[in-house]
Amino acid sequence: MAAIAGLAVVKIAENSPSKSEPPTKSAATQATQIEPEPEKPKKPEKQFMEVRGLHVTGWIAGGKKSFGKLVDLVNETELNALCIDIKDSDGVLSYDTDVPLAREIKASRHAIGDIDYVMKTMEENNIYPIARIAVFKDPIIAKMKPELAVTSTKGGIWLDRHRTGWANPYKKEVWDYNIDIAIDAAKRGFKEIQWDYVRFPSDGPISTCVYPGKDGRNQSEVIQDFLEYARKRLEPYGVVISADIFGLTSLTTHDMGIGQTVRMIAENVDYICPMVYPSHYAKYEYGIPHPNAAPYQTVRYSLGDHLEEVEGTKAKVRPWLQDFSLYGVHYGRDEVIAQRKAAAEMGVTEFLLWNPRCVYTKSALSSDPNKPPKEIEAALKAAPFRVVLKTTGPNKESIRAIVEKSTGKEKADRILSSLPNPVASNLTWKQASQLAKEFRDSGATVDIR
Repeated sequence: MAAIAGLAVVKIAENSPSKSEPPTKSAATQATQIEPEPEKPKKPEKQFMEVRGLHVTGWIAGGKKSFGKLVDLVNETELNALCIDIKDSDGVLSYDTDVPLAREIKASRHAIGDIDYVMKTMEENNIYPIARIAVFKDPIIAKMKPELAVTSTKGGIWLDRHRTGWANPYKKEVWDYNIDIAIDAAKRGFKEIQWDYVRFPSDGPISTCVYPGKDGRNQSEVIQDFLEYARKRLEPYGVVISADIFGLTSLTTHDMGIGQTVRMIAENVDYICPMVYPSHYAKYEYGIPHPNAAPYQTVRYSLGDHLEEVEGTKAKVRPWLQDFSLYGVHYGRDEVIAQRKAAAEMGVTEFLLWNPRCVYTKSALSSDPNKPPKEIEAALKAAPFRVVLKTTGPNKESIRAIVEKSTGKEKADRILSSLPNPVASNLTWKQASQLAKEFRDSGATVDIR
């Protein structure tokens, strides 16, 4: 057809009274063969949703009966997500990936024999799939590739107090290994990659740690650079990115020596997931005599600090909550509800529950997929917070103006005459945090209680 069209063009040109040179046959033919450039494939978009989910080990996910029970629990309650261990802190991969290094070091233990079945089951049941990948706590890499391990001043591979080796966070090969695993998971249908152990070692003789290849960056900068690099490499796959952090991170003004500075992490993830398990706080942290026995207060204080840390970033907070008993304190419906209530009062309705045995408290979940338990509904409508002014700082007149705006002139005199004093009560978390920020920006110190 192109050739015929070309001849037709030539014939018309020959019979034309125009004095211009007719196009050649080859030029005419080329003109008819030009086709529009194919559209570039659209980059997948991230699928955000309000996650209410459970932690699932690789072994539980790999058993059709055990996995089926959790799928049933999701279908019978308000739950909508499962966070599955793809690479745990023992370095073990739950299924056979297509990552060459994983195959070389034999990292898989085949816990999930049929990953396609797992993904298909979640898709058929409208379950949001999250792939949990433990990054730098990796004894398999440390053993099989000692050139990529944290080493010891005493010689050999450094071991923590559990006799576990760690991968060296300064090694880009370690970064690429974990990101390759994440890409493999994304290709199989996981909608979110959740980084765990995205930090430096914390348990054991860390003063003897040696990081071959260490440069001028500190721990927080290394973790930030890893997350930025990971975000860029994962962009073509349209996955949501989250990072687990210590609940204690918000208690300090430094990175605890492990590289977890909340704000720096928040710059390169969609969610930070603080592990605010009350059992993991020491006595009198946050001024609470026994945090494990006070789940509401502990989660309220810890989450409040994390919410303030991510203010102004694009990251949201989605906490890990405790659904297991430890140190002689029983956790059941009341304790799980107490944690959820504390989060809901701050406007945080997303959560993930953790139980190492994957046995969860169904009674702490609503049977209505569109409504939470009644206690959580009430908490979402509550305004239980107050802002306590502790010191005014040097800008006393500015602080007085803020107090007067909140309370009136007469009350302001009384409040400022004897600090600390509450400035406003019956506030939502958003109202309280905005007022607290106004005070802090003017040099005052305040608490939200």
